[in-house]
Amino acid sequence: MRKNGFQSLTMDELSTKLRGVSRATLYKYFPTKEMIIGFIVDNFIEFIHETTEITTISDLTIHFQQLFEQSILVIEYMTEIFITEVKLVYPEKFVDLNEALKKRITEIFKFSY
Repeated sequence: MRKNGFQSLTMDELSTKLRGVSRATLYKYFPTKEMIIGFIVDNFIEFIHETTEITTISDLTIHFQQLFEQSILVIEYMTEIFITEVKLVYPEKFVDLNEALKKRITEIFKFSY
């Protein structure tokens, strides 16, 4: 998915990659591949919005760790191909994803002051 995008993936390939999840189970929860991708994008957006609010020095450390984890996730999974396909297939989710990524960048810049 990172190299070729999700448009070329089949449900069979997805069930193979998700070891322990049968194709029937996959279809039970996600009738289409697009629903899986939508779920992934929604969860990533939620993950970005769940960063700890900074009220103490300890929170600052946790917040930095969360931003670091998000950065690794973005580098690993949010490839140009993936983002472009989200933009084409899910324009409304792309707007939300883009806003979440902008929020993340704003949070990172807070550490540079």
